[in-house]
Amino acid sequence: MWRSNEIKKYLLGLLSFIVAFLFIEGLARIGYTLISNDNPDEWFIYSSELGWERKPDFRGPVYGSRRVFDSNGFIAADTEQITDTKKNKIIFIGDSNTFGNGVPTDSTFVEVLDDMLPNISAINLAVPGYTSYQGYKTLLKYVPELSPDIAVVSFNFNDRRYVVDEDYVDSESKFQREKTAKSRQEILDKLYSNLYIYRLMSSLFEKSNETNLDKLKATTLKARVGPEDYRDNLIKIAEFAKNQKLSVIFMILKDNPIETEYLKRGIKFLENSQHELAIEALKMGVRKNNGFSSLSRLYLAKAYREIGLSGEAEDALTLKTIHRSFQGGQPIYLDTEYNKIMREVAQQYNIEIVDAGRVLDENYYDYFDICHFDQNGHQRVAYLLAEQLSKMLSKDKPI
Repeated sequence: MWRSNEIKKYLLGLLSFIVAFLFIEGLARIGYTLISNDNPDEWFIYSSELGWERKPDFRGPVYGSRRVFDSNGFIAADTEQITDTKKNKIIFIGDSNTFGNGVPTDSTFVEVLDDMLPNISAINLAVPGYTSYQGYKTLLKYVPELSPDIAVVSFNFNDRRYVVDEDYVDSESKFQREKTAKSRQEILDKLYSNLYIYRLMSSLFEKSNETNLDKLKATTLKARVGPEDYRDNLIKIAEFAKNQKLSVIFMILKDNPIETEYLKRGIKFLENSQHELAIEALKMGVRKNNGFSSLSRLYLAKAYREIGLSGEAEDALTLKTIHRSFQGGQPIYLDTEYNKIMREVAQQYNIEIVDAGRVLDENYYDYFDICHFDQNGHQRVAYLLAEQLSKMLSKDKPI
């Protein structure tokens, strides 16, 4: 009788534990669904060489538009052109603007250009989130394989995005470290992927890393690729292309002028020593809480310091939240600073410049967010590039 009671207590305790666990697991499932941005079919894979690359055989949405990649990770629309030796091969090295975030594949300026110039094979090697560092590594990887005639290179936005410290600046060691960490995480995910308690705790831990950086100052942030490293990367691209007898076009893009309105206005007032007007405009830039709020904070602090308000300057620099992702946070340098560097390197190496940013600014409603442009914008960029490429291809000298 005594043993029977003990067994009943044991079974009752076990049943209570199972019920409690299932209840908590159910709550975790609901909570995870509400807070998680997890995508079981990510479009990329991590790489110790490039940081991340397009995922082979992927089919699905990439930042709002459907994409199809072939077995080698190339955009499927370009697959047949990879081995085509009859046409002039043009490769496009860039970030999400060149990749074509937000528009269908056949509406990107690369594919539009491909249709406009029947004597070329336009191959889009761009990857969302890429910097000039990754662009140089892309050239090293694909030029020997593809033997292109011309490379169109466009980087700017992601180079200027912040990371919290030097360890996260784009480098070989960073990408190797992240690849190793991801591999370990994948092992744990496979073991515990069916437990939503584990998923929820992992998501909460990641989110706490984004926000629990109290009193961090904007001045302590680093760019993924700082100005001098950006220059160095462009020089490496130019030198590599020269050695490979590969012609290069540098394509300049800009930030959405609507999104940077208060920032640029405040900077102009600051340059004219109109500090009160500068502070008013830059405060509006901060309050907009868009992709350029960190830059507005940096210039707002400068305006305060120039009139002796050091306390207000320190308050302006204090970040409320920090965004951490594999692509970095908000830009902490102006587009004009990096575009000036690109022009200087282009002049130094006699590289052609295509100022697509100027053309887009003529109808800035073609932008649909802080830096990306719609199908109309891609059409106009394609026409601009077609003009430059036609000139280069018509020359008698080797390209």
